[in-house]
Amino acid sequence: MLHSPCGKRKYSGQRNVQKADGNDVLKFLDINNPTYKSEADFLLKHCKHLRVRSQDADKPIVYEICQLGQSASIQTFQWKQKHKSVTVENYYKEYYNLTLKYPSLPTLQMRNGSYILMELVDVEPVRVKKITDEQRALLCRYSSITPKEYCKSIQKIRENPNQQYFEEDPFAAAWNLNVHTDMLTLPARVLPMPEIVYTDQYQVTSEAVRDPGIWEMKPTKFHKPATFPAVWGFINLSSLDQQMCEDFYNELRIVAKNLGIDCHLPQIYEKYDSFLVANYYQESSENPQKRF
Repeated sequence: MLHSPCGKRKYSGQRNVQKADGNDVLKFLDINNPTYKSEADFLLKHCKHLRVRSQDADKPIVYEICQLGQSASIQTFQWKQKHKSVTVENYYKEYYNLTLKYPSLPTLQMRNGSYILMELVDVEPVRVKKITDEQRALLCRYSSITPKEYCKSIQKIRENPNQQYFEEDPFAAAWNLNVHTDMLTLPARVLPMPEIVYTDQYQVTSEAVRDPGIWEMKPTKFHKPATFPAVWGFINLSSLDQQMCEDFYNELRIVAKNLGIDCHLPQIYEKYDSFLVANYYQESSENPQKRF
């Protein structure tokens, strides 16, 4: 609630404030507060669909917040077992023998229509899902950019006032982050690349690299090059035509020769439909007795 309307008025002139004080939050969310509606709307905006765990049962139960109800001392619901209407505060007092500490706080209405107390829930831990190969490739493509491009993107944000409202970002507010618009400049230096010495004749030096920080061993041959198979075949499962495959082999032969490896011509070239091959392996795995 540090960035709520009341929170901004309360803490705007204070520095190094990481979160709102609990007593202030109780005042912000008091039903008698003239700005209660705006405070409740701010809270609902940041916690709607949030998954929380209730601690009032024998074991934690996970709920999803749908709406905010009235305070526990006012909000009523139909108690089916007792066949009567009761407030949330009285229900917890009768059923759980629990006296609420903060009955003035709004209740949390879940998707199933039940009402849960704010003081008896905590946020369910985030479940991190493993990203796919496509997502990882996309992440690397957008994150692997040069420092110059990073600097340009940051400068673009700094020069655009419409993109500098970091305090209104819900993620920054949820983690109590304050983002400064000025870049921090630090002194730095480029360290020379270390030399890798295999033998007296085979070494990797700074002259053998393309750019600082990128090692490239094109001018260097293997100490004991591997022997390329004398008889081998080229199986094309892609959409490349034969000419493109020949160009690929020529490039492979040149690279292998530079490394001291003699790459012979393939003895056979075959092109197969990758879809048919995939179906064959799938059917073979499902029915090992089947053969084409």
